[in-house]
Amino acid sequence: KSMSLKFLRPLGAVADVKELEYVTALHQTASSTDDSFVDGSIDAKDIKFYLMSRHGIDVTEEHIREVVLSDLAGGNSEDDCFDLLELVAILIIPSLVSLKKIDHVSRRKSSEDFLTSFGYKNHLEDMANLETTKPPPTLIDDVLKIILINVTGSSVPPPITKELLTSIFATYDETDLLLNDDLIEEMIQVASGGKPNALLDREAFERALTEDVMKYDLNREHRLSTYFEDAFGSVTKPSFFNSNGTEGESAEDGKNHVQTGPQPVMVNTFPNTDFMAETFRSRSRAIVLLCSLPLAYFNFIYSAETDDVSVCGSEFEDASFGCKISSTIVKWIFVMLTLTIVGTVYASTLSLGNHNGATVAEIFLGILFASLFTIIGNTVEFNFFFFSNIRPKTMSNTLTTIAHMVCGGFLIFDNILCLTEKYCSDDLLNNNKFLGYIMKGSQVSMESQMKQAATFKVNKMIKNAYKLHKPREDDNAASLALKESILHASKRNIGEESTHSSALLNYTNDQTKTELAGGFLWAWKECFSGDLLDREGIWIHTRIVAANVVQIVTLVMLIFVIIFLFPPLVKELYPPESEEESKVYESCYSTFNVSKCEFPSVPFSADGTPTKIGIGACLGVEFVGYSEPGCDNVLQPVPESIENQKEVLCGILADAIESSVSSQGPTSTYSSAVLGPETFEIPKMDYKNLCPDLYTSNIYASVAGSDEESYCAAAVSVCAIEKEVQGDWANVTFANCILGLDITDMTPFVFSGEKCKDYDELDGLLVYDDFFPERWMIDFSYWSGIFTVIISMTGLVAILIPSTVASTLKFRSGHFQTLRNPDFNKYRTQLEDLSFLIGFMFWGMLFSSALLFALSAGTAFLIVWQVTRNLVINFISMIIGILVTMVFKICLIKYLGKYNYAGFYRKQPYIGNLVTLALECWNLALTIGYVLARIAKISVCAIFYFGRMDTPVLAEGGLGDKLDKFPHVYRKEILSAEAHRHPYIERIGFMYLMKLRHGGDFGKLSGSIWRLLFVFALMPWMRKYRLSSSEKDLMEEALLEKLALKQVQRDID
Repeated sequence: KSMSLKFLRPLGAVADVKELEYVTALHQTASSTDDSFVDGSIDAKDIKFYLMSRHGIDVTEEHIREVVLSDLAGGNSEDDCFDLLELVAILIIPSLVSLKKIDHVSRRKSSEDFLTSFGYKNHLEDMANLETTKPPPTLIDDVLKIILINVTGSSVPPPITKELLTSIFATYDETDLLLNDDLIEEMIQVASGGKPNALLDREAFERALTEDVMKYDLNREHRLSTYFEDAFGSVTKPSFFNSNGTEGESAEDGKNHVQTGPQPVMVNTFPNTDFMAETFRSRSRAIVLLCSLPLAYFNFIYSAETDDVSVCGSEFEDASFGCKISSTIVKWIFVMLTLTIVGTVYASTLSLGNHNGATVAEIFLGILFASLFTIIGNTVEFNFFFFSNIRPKTMSNTLTTIAHMVCGGFLIFDNILCLTEKYCSDDLLNNNKFLGYIMKGSQVSMESQMKQAATFKVNKMIKNAYKLHKPREDDNAASLALKESILHASKRNIGEESTHSSALLNYTNDQTKTELAGGFLWAWKECFSGDLLDREGIWIHTRIVAANVVQIVTLVMLIFVIIFLFPPLVKELYPPESEEESKVYESCYSTFNVSKCEFPSVPFSADGTPTKIGIGACLGVEFVGYSEPGCDNVLQPVPESIENQKEVLCGILADAIESSVSSQGPTSTYSSAVLGPETFEIPKMDYKNLCPDLYTSNIYASVAGSDEESYCAAAVSVCAIEKEVQGDWANVTFANCILGLDITDMTPFVFSGEKCKDYDELDGLLVYDDFFPERWMIDFSYWSGIFTVIISMTGLVAILIPSTVASTLKFRSGHFQTLRNPDFNKYRTQLEDLSFLIGFMFWGMLFSSALLFALSAGTAFLIVWQVTRNLVINFISMIIGILVTMVFKICLIKYLGKYNYAGFYRKQPYIGNLVTLALECWNLALTIGYVLARIAKISVCAIFYFGRMDTPVLAEGGLGDKLDKFPHVYRKEILSAEAHRHPYIERIGFMYLMKLRHGGDFGKLSGSIWRLLFVFALMPWMRKYRLSSSEKDLMEEALLEKLALKQVQRDID
């Protein structure tokens, strides 16, 4: 199930609770006990680490407790923390502010702000979706009504008094607040607005919920800006609230005041290379930088001489085993240091300027280094230490150089845009989406979309909870009767009904409801439409996008190999006729007489029977040229590569001449049909004492009488010219030749044609022809393999993003357990493993494609190759026969299953026993095929999944996790992205920033408690996530001890 892109996820409020559990599990960092992980608590340490990792803010836990937790969590002790309900109360702040009747009209975007009409149309759809999911206007009234009916039994607004608040606290089991008179008084003041005898009506409740958070600007949700800019207004010099009570001072200014403790300060996190929080300016620039890194290795390091790195000297092969080990260790240490040091320097310098707070000097340095390493480094030759760009001028080297220079040009261009942005007004960039996207960078645009996603998801969560308090259209009569009885039981003395119990019942019923989510096409549709960001709030990490780009480049490389590498390989095996060769073959042909040939043999067999070596030495081979250019260029001097074998070749011809002298005399008689009856007598020369000039040819000589349908031909290898005769209409050359030897690689048995089998002398010389495949077999096998690779690797490339989306949704929906899963902690460890991702995607895809090609091309070749074709046909016929019997078996079992079985029980035991016994006997043999088929299927699947780390191949848990850890590394990548960029965490983090900026002027304890009561009433099922105070825990423990003592006393009595 973990492999599937589609899965069943819960609906409505149940899904929201699962996602909230997931968010708390992401936010948690470290704990001394496992219980604090399970209860979903967020303490000062978790917030401290989040602020440092996400925003580069160094703040103490004490400061967080004083400024953040004291107001939003109700305390500043070391044990204080956020629970899940308090996090929800923080999340709904913008939604509550939007319901307040205030003027917050933001500029509406027009079609001019978008590149295409599709983008503008999608924006309008997003705005419409936001309107549909916006909390209902009566939400505050309805929640207040629920609270009042639960507490007083009536929805009539009562006076805001201490007694009313203590009753509310008691109703919602907040006993630790009952004795906090200062808090109760503050809550009365904020709700009443300072008016005496004020009633707890809509206006008072709305004021109590939002009065302390009115600094939240609703316009920021549609502004092209980051969360940090929205909170502090400045990226370079943020102003923090000081714990001594002063607000609005920068971190530097705050040092001049007397502090109660260390204040927040900004630290340099090197944001231009931050691939976890992704605080760099441009995602595309980061991807190009990662892609240029291997190009730099290939251009400047791979081509350099590194053989000097050795401890064994130059004679490595003759060195001792210990020396070889030492040398190998030294070399790999050198490789490690080279790749890490050089790569770090290269990436860090070329990334300069790729963040929103970059200075002009930093941008100019980025342009300088990009020009030096990518433009100048590829145009000016150098050879310095272990770095060199002097390489052979091959096509691959030229392409890598051009690609590296293109990457450098993009980096320079992006730095120029970053520099231009410094001199553009904020109004111009905020009011024009196209200019803002280009100048501010992709990350700012994506973060602004995440703000919309947070609004969409939180409003949807509120609306899902609100629906559970309303009657449902799909309720049946029994359900309606049950709810009616519950509502009747919840009526107070004046008869008003509370929806508290019915909402809990609806929530319980919804726990079994699911919907189908995810999918390949759905994921890509959401990605291209933009809904993946601004609705689902799924932030695909740059490292994953870069890995996908690397996969695409690898696929293009494979296609490039197909186009440019295959023809030369085939040309070597089957050299085509050039235009000149074609003219020669049309004007020149060669024949030989089998009776004038000797076929050397050696006694290879154990019994001494001669075995032919696959060549023939023939006298009087005839070359006939009857038109221009004739046979003038057919015989060429032997190349220098075989000059050292000239004596051996002459010896073979000498043996043939010697045999001919003994049988036919000391002279050779030559004649040709094209010359008429004339014959020529030539003395036979002694080639052993005087080797003549030798010539080679690339044509075939055929036996006299051969035609296109019936022929016997042999490759003309080496010839010694005997006589040239000029005829009236043809020229004839007579030569003594060695036939059947391919001199390019000295391959014998180059004889072909069925007519050769008519001659006993040629028996056994067709071995090469019998085994050598035809051209179409190679083509068919190669293109079958390539087609399989292209289809498989295209699927591999296309599935990565949908798989990432599906895995993210599975974590959010609880399909992959998080908060209460004891194994979730393993994802929090060894996050350095994330650096495996890009390299694994490249090499995994490369090896997977190579293995798939070998498997598919090899299978296709075995099918068409004449040597194995009959075996394959026999195997296929056997499989068909087995399949026919298996179809019969399946039909029989299906019929008997209906007739004889009812679940796990048998209707007719004797029939079942006999059938099972018969099948047992048959399956003893049949399972051989099943095992082989299983091996084949698992092997093919494993080869395909070599290139994927987004899904486990082995069973999860136990040994499978240890043998293949990369699927867990991939999930760590997703979780690290979610921990920094989940819409809920981003919104909660923004509230942290607002507290650090404004302190007590944003978010007070009284307002936090009012919002907590709002969540209690709207989402009563969340009550189980409320953490009890220490006093209440002591009271419960004392009560339990008392009950236990009473039980013991009863047992004694």
